[in-house]
Amino acid sequence: MLIFSLTPNFLQPRMWARILLGTLLLFLLPGPGTSDVPPETPQFAISPSILHSSQSISVSIEVNAINVPVTYTFEPSSTQSNDAYTAAGEFCASHDIFEPSCRDSVAFKLLEEGAPVLTSNFLLESDLSRLLSFAGYIHANSRPRMSASLLESCMTAMGLLPIQLAGPAPTVSAQTAYNLLAASYYECDLTADAGSIYEYLLKLNEEADSTSVNAELLMNYAVNMLAQGDYRKSRELFDAALEATRLLEHEPNLLLMADIFLERSNLAIEDPVEADGDALDYIQRAVFILTSLEKKLPKNVEGSIEAGEIRRRLAEAYLSMGKIQLSRRQNSHAIRSLRHTLKYSSNNVEAISTMSHAEDAPSYSESVPPITKPTSFMKAGDPIEFVTFASDPSKCELERLLTSARRFGVSFTVLGQGFPTAQWKNGLKLELLLEFLEGLPEEKLVVVVDGYDVVLSGGSEDFIDRYNTILTLNPSNNLKPVVFQADYTFYCPLTNSSLSASVARSYPASPTQYKYLSSGGIAASSSSLASLVRDTLSKYDTETWEKKSDQSLFIRYLVDSQGDADAIPIIVDHYQVMFGGNGGRFRQDFEVDGNGKLRHKKTGTSPVSLHTPGRRKYQEEMRTLKYEGWDADVIQC
Repeated sequence: MLIFSLTPNFLQPRMWARILLGTLLLFLLPGPGTSDVPPETPQFAISPSILHSSQSISVSIEVNAINVPVTYTFEPSSTQSNDAYTAAGEFCASHDIFEPSCRDSVAFKLLEEGAPVLTSNFLLESDLSRLLSFAGYIHANSRPRMSASLLESCMTAMGLLPIQLAGPAPTVSAQTAYNLLAASYYECDLTADAGSIYEYLLKLNEEADSTSVNAELLMNYAVNMLAQGDYRKSRELFDAALEATRLLEHEPNLLLMADIFLERSNLAIEDPVEADGDALDYIQRAVFILTSLEKKLPKNVEGSIEAGEIRRRLAEAYLSMGKIQLSRRQNSHAIRSLRHTLKYSSNNVEAISTMSHAEDAPSYSESVPPITKPTSFMKAGDPIEFVTFASDPSKCELERLLTSARRFGVSFTVLGQGFPTAQWKNGLKLELLLEFLEGLPEEKLVVVVDGYDVVLSGGSEDFIDRYNTILTLNPSNNLKPVVFQADYTFYCPLTNSSLSASVARSYPASPTQYKYLSSGGIAASSSSLASLVRDTLSKYDTETWEKKSDQSLFIRYLVDSQGDADAIPIIVDHYQVMFGGNGGRFRQDFEVDGNGKLRHKKTGTSPVSLHTPGRRKYQEEMRTLKYEGWDADVIQC
């Protein structure tokens, strides 16, 4: 079972909890010094692999523009992760690539490409321990959909799915598999499915009277219910988890108690009936426990897993503390807390971006500068092309966008339909968009929005009006800039954390707290947008980028092009004039005015789209605003 951070848009696993550690560490840590954080992708290219036989796999690696194959053979008597690590280590050493990320990335690619063969081996041998090793490794490397699919197919074949409530109690290994499946479901935002598994496991452990495991199950179940927005149930489960921890016969598990306090603080932040002071209290309790544990660490365990886990939690605790202090406008306190975070985690991108908010807050503007008359860059009645992306056209979330658009006479071109959903990566949007743009008239205005978490609250004339206003607010010698949505939260996953941190530190200043570029909304002439996409794709190494995030490359382009007169100009909609977004700020920024229009509380603007990235519960803001009188069609998904 995994413990998770619930910070919006940064939904990566926080740690392996004790219930998985005993089973998985033997397999996941193949040698001394191996890090338990997701491996960074090295700066070399990994091409699609070629499956040679049912027992062998080869991946072609490009080093200094030369393709070199690396092959490993499956050994039935050993764990697959160790086999892959051995082959990857030998390859990296033979080419004088000594960064740990080389071995980790090559090994993972070998395992990822070998999944079909490994799955058949697991089923033939009913080898649950090796299944857990492989699925756990995939999950830890941020591939929850792949791990969930692997676990579902294998556990179904092994008779573990569907769950038999009246059957015999599953083995410890089977319970670990259920926990990992629930964790994968949680990461995939399938919280109802995860909740069913947690409920089943909780009943099993109650029957076994296993108090220590109950505490962890209760906590993870509480985290899952918080993701569903069921604050009452989540509070009950957190209280029960704390009580179960205190009732341990031996010395309380202090690390677990600190985890519960940290997760409980997230409930206090989100639940309207609680206050920031409650959240700070929980965080301070966790910091007290973790600091005392850190002081007790022997000096010779500086780089141990235990030390790393304690310090990772301390970094997260101080980050949460800093964010709360910033929300209370206690900027100096927030900066002090965030410096503690960076002491424990120097490349913590969220801490860096939050620190930027704390330092810049005194200069932020609260309203749009007055405009006497917007310049008419586009005229009323000019044609607009509305574009979105969806690999699965049957999804309710896409229909929600299309329905909201029809309310205002807008129709969308949907790109990516029919593309295999399992293979979809957001970076593919750039290639699809460029191909589409090259077939449009050069001066046509194009509006691009995300497909599954956006609704419109205005039509073509409204978008033209907002576009003219934004360009008037941002005069440029180049009359064809590209306008991007702005978010409070910085989200820029790149090939490694140090690169993301460097980009965050170099990000340009903003007149408002909605500082960071988001690709959830884009508006530009087709020629300008095509030039930007083409320039971006040619400028960066898309092999090591792995097409994970189109937003990451646009942010990197913005940062790298500062001072470059030849770069395609980018305007970030810092006042949310056209594109509204609640990224990282659930139910904080929007209300409905007396005419049923969406209104931004901070800037006073009336954006004509609303982007709600992250978990499904953040999309609930759409329904809340609709209930409050918002003049938009928002169907329930």
